[in-house]
Amino acid sequence: MNYRIVFLDRATIPDHVQFRQPDCDHQWIDYGLTSADELIERAKIAHIIVTNKVVFNQAVLSQLPEMPQELDKHGCPTTQQPRAGSSLS
Repeated sequence: MNYRIVFLDRATIPDHVQFRQPDCDHQWIDYGLTSADELIERAKIAHIIVTNKVVFNQAVLSQLPEMPQELDKHGCPTTQQPRAGSSLS
């Protein structure tokens, strides 16, 4: 599977700070900043979300039912049961 990793606020981290990429097949998408109005649209395509300052609360998470809850030792989503309310449950 080709995982989509979305970094929602890369501009909040200095450029000299580099992130280790996971060992699985993936597409990495950087956004400089993400407003509250853009959050759901950007996050809903992601299998993995990287963020520094963007606020995730229950209202946001409830709109992302496919988001995996755990990553394996390689930084890839684990195979798991979908959350209650997801389209896979």
